[in-house]
Amino acid sequence: ARAERAGVKVGDVLYGVGRHRIRSVEEFSRRLAEHAGTTIGLLVRRGKKDFTVAMELDDPRAPAPWPGRPARDTLLRT
Repeated sequence: ARAERAGVKVGDVLYGVGRHRIRSVEEFSRRLAEHAGTTIGLLVRRGKKDFTVAMELDDPRAPAPWPGRPARDTLLRT
């Protein structure tokens, strides 16, 4: 949901966070965690076009909007 709001679509390939290429889901998660609470640029490939989309990341230290309720955002690789 958050990536979709940033402009990422089904079928897009996310290959970088900031100016760093990513090679695994673990590296992607680690890079996102390093930038928690900021806005980051995701490097995206859609078809033959490469571009960057800005995505706001939550700060995990901030209180949840609905305490006790899990987030609905998920990471899907298509």
